[in-house]
Amino acid sequence: MLGRMYTAGFEAIAVSAVQDLFQLLAASNVAVIVHEVRFSQVTVEVSEMVELMMHRGSTNGSGGGTDTPNPNDMSLPAADTTVEINNTTQATNGTLVGFRKEVWQMVHPFLWLPPPEGRVLIPGGDLFHVSLETAPDAETTMSGAILFEELG
Repeated sequence: MLGRMYTAGFEAIAVSAVQDLFQLLAASNVAVIVHEVRFSQVTVEVSEMVELMMHRGSTNGSGGGTDTPNPNDMSLPAADTTVEINNTTQATNGTLVGFRKEVWQMVHPFLWLPPPEGRVLIPGGDLFHVSLETAPDAETTMSGAILFEELG
């Protein structure tokens, strides 16, 4: 039986610098499982590559915005997890998790869709980040989504 499933994201955001594309703060009363991360862009026409990284954070990032997670089942209550997007002041890197570091060839969409045993579990009260570790060569219009489950 699945817990409560939510999706959060951003659309058509101009990205020109390294940043935390997603920051999830699991509320103290829930654990969070990350099921999927995806990114796309509409600007780059050549095979530019950037580095993405998943990690636990030891500090909050800042300079971005928030997104209210949407429940996949409309009868669910609001999510307890706080989602920040596009923090241009990155969090302090913690333990690498998930795909750890991955190179994204930006001409194609990026999709991280792990098998159940490869999903990331965020304990209650912990921070999780998906970071853009290398800046694109020029400002790029990006969209992204993260699918997560709250347990508790």
